[in-house]
Amino acid sequence: MAHSTTSSHAVQQAILQAIYAVFLGGVMTAVVAVGLFTFYPQPNTYQTQIEQLDQREQAIYSECKTEACTTTPAQQNEIRAIELEREEVWKAQEVEQKEWNRTAGILMIGIATVLLAVSLVRWDRAIVISNGLLLGGLFTMVFGIGLTLAGGDDVVRFIVLAVALAITVVLGYLRFARAPKAAAAAEGGMGPDATAPGPADAALTARVDSLEATMDGIKRAFGD
Repeated sequence: MAHSTTSSHAVQQAILQAIYAVFLGGVMTAVVAVGLFTFYPQPNTYQTQIEQLDQREQAIYSECKTEACTTTPAQQNEIRAIELEREEVWKAQEVEQKEWNRTAGILMIGIATVLLAVSLVRWDRAIVISNGLLLGGLFTMVFGIGLTLAGGDDVVRFIVLAVALAITVVLGYLRFARAPKAAAAAEGGMGPDATAPGPADAALTARVDSLEATMDGIKRAFGD
């Protein structure tokens, strides 16, 4: 019964730790994203110019007081010129946005690398913090990859994604590939002599033998 209670408590503790690690990773990614948009905001260079062009176009249409009113050839030419100018401004804004996405994605991948590296530090008494850092780094890495994909330029995207893949594989190896060896060493002994009884087993055997000898003596005393 006690063993069952202990096992149930261990399962509950593992579930809570997993939930906390996921929550910590999500909050960490949100903080990094908010910090990015706060200290490196999205470009807004052409927004005012686009609004002014929209207002000029609206002013031309507002001169017609009735539905039957039609624009004059001069007004139509002006509207066409506004449309062409607005199209050029939109293209310039798109190029600027792609450059921002590419730079922001690289920054996010760099921050994710730092988080993943910190998660490799030994957290003997707070392994759940290490797991949270690991998940936060992975979430941030995914966010950075998404920004990079939206940044255009196939060559740059390929290079950034290749670097992100290499970082993920290397840090994943450092985090997980050595774990089985460490666990096997912690369990006590490796190699052909691993099954041999250690000092603790010998002491326990001696205590059991002594206890059995004492019980036999008591039985003989009562029997006599």
